[in-house]
Amino acid sequence: MNWLTAIFSSKRIVQQAVELADDSIRGIGRWIDEQQLTDEERVQYRLKRLEMYEKFLARAVEESTARTVTRRVLAVSIIGVYLILLIAGAVLGLADPSIAKWLIEWTSALQFHLLTLGVASFYFGVHLLRK
Repeated sequence: MNWLTAIFSSKRIVQQAVELADDSIRGIGRWIDEQQLTDEERVQYRLKRLEMYEKFLARAVEESTARTVTRRVLAVSIIGVYLILLIAGAVLGLADPSIAKWLIEWTSALQFHLLTLGVASFYFGVHLLRK
């Protein structure tokens, strides 16, 4: 269940990202404050820091919009249905191989495996490429 929580709990993820960015920004701010700067230079650096923080928050919020959550729900739903059909085919195949054969033919006729592969690569492939 933790992987479901990780996929759909964007508020917690955004909060952790904000805390990490905030710590990083404070560290940079301390380094800047240790420098021998005039008051005007300090104000300029603080303004730049706030602008960067604002950009970060805007990007972090984009990851929890209705569109991205809907995309996640669709991906998990389609892949979940495919896995249920796959497991049902395996279990029913033990009892009656003709039912499993019919289930495989039915999903093949619908090309459900291609849909699942496409959805999985579209949604989860992006996350794999980022790492």
